[in-house]
Amino acid sequence: MAYLNDLATEILCKIFNSVTDSVDDGIIQDPTVGGRSGGVQVMGGIPTRGVIAPTSDAYKLPELKTTILAAFTLSHVCKTWRKIVLERPAMWQRVRISYRQLLGLGKMLRNILVRSHPYPLHLDVSLLGCEWHLSGEVYTAARRQLDEFIMRCESVRVEGNHFALAALLKIFERHNLKARTKAGIKWLHVVENFRDANTNIPSGPFPLDRIAPQLICLNAQFAGASRFPSNMDRIIFEDHLFKREVYWDAFSISGAKHIVLSNVGIPRPYHRLGIMLGPLPPGFPGHTPYVSPRDKYLARTGSTLTSITFHALHDYRHERGCTIRAGDIMQHAAGQLFQEIFLKRVAATLEKVQFVNITGYTWAGFITACEHIQFDFPRVHTLRLEDVNIHFGGEDFGLLARVFPNLTQLTVKGMGYPHGVNLIRLFLGDGFVWPEMRAIEYDVFDD
Repeated sequence: MAYLNDLATEILCKIFNSVTDSVDDGIIQDPTVGGRSGGVQVMGGIPTRGVIAPTSDAYKLPELKTTILAAFTLSHVCKTWRKIVLERPAMWQRVRISYRQLLGLGKMLRNILVRSHPYPLHLDVSLLGCEWHLSGEVYTAARRQLDEFIMRCESVRVEGNHFALAALLKIFERHNLKARTKAGIKWLHVVENFRDANTNIPSGPFPLDRIAPQLICLNAQFAGASRFPSNMDRIIFEDHLFKREVYWDAFSISGAKHIVLSNVGIPRPYHRLGIMLGPLPPGFPGHTPYVSPRDKYLARTGSTLTSITFHALHDYRHERGCTIRAGDIMQHAAGQLFQEIFLKRVAATLEKVQFVNITGYTWAGFITACEHIQFDFPRVHTLRLEDVNIHFGGEDFGLLARVFPNLTQLTVKGMGYPHGVNLIRLFLGDGFVWPEMRAIEYDVFDD
């Protein structure tokens, strides 16, 4: 087996990827710790050396991929293969840590993180189970254990309550404020767990330009974000109850090319009292010129967006015990959201639009927004409508054709009869509608 040492690391990684399975929840066990048998040492019932490399790029990170996809237990392979793994830094790039391991592993954790040098690090830190009042200990331990590896962190995934997350991410913010060379995090996945917080104290957004100024991709689940870096490529909001200002910033100052809104709550319409009453006359006490939120948004919106996906947009309850808004208010809120997204500046760059699992009132809100949009999106060539409920006044496909006049690819799936058929007939029956169309993919079911 000596010839194995002469093989390239990429070939060895392919061998591991093809013949190994994830065991022990994907934990890479270091047999050099815990005695010759490689048995797991336990501290308080928690494995003290259960540091792992995730089995694959499971967190929507296509831009950053490691060479090893399989997770394996070193004690389950022979001495030769064990030696190969221990001597190959590329196989130690992805490391998963729990908060108890962060607090208790000490020097051993450092030895594992050192193994991947000089390759980039991909950290997956789970802070689930960490009480909010222990956030100070999390910060101290993270600063002690991870500070020297911050510059090698290329992607970071963190999960836990807001206080624990803030404590961990604080070490990156602290480093960037003091060091001349900023941390190189290009991808950040933040999962905020409200149930794990055990507190009703409201949480604030995470300042991304301080935590990861070189950020390219963000995936935020239940986590607020602000101060988006200007060089971003992709933003994914999942399970989000965000405020209007969050997506205003995401669509304007982030410079993101791709944005996904998945299972997010549509913000309620902003207060229209100032619009109905108008501005106060000059000289009136307390007079200030009225500038609508939309005008402020328009003034700072760039044109970098090339694709946007709306998935399972829904209404949400702003307060406990509050009933869900009536349908017409929901339609108005959705229409306002789409009007604030589909702007004239965006028309210069937008190329792909997708609607997936959309309710009737939400879709009607989009059609209503199309009525008020007095310009088209000439660069949009791909439109996907999947599981879209076409009801409540959303059947005017002529507006759809006017807003997106140059489609080359149309996908219609899960749309009830006759709405899906009528949409396709709009193209088939009139050659002047979407004359550049090259492909139609459809799967229309009969109601």
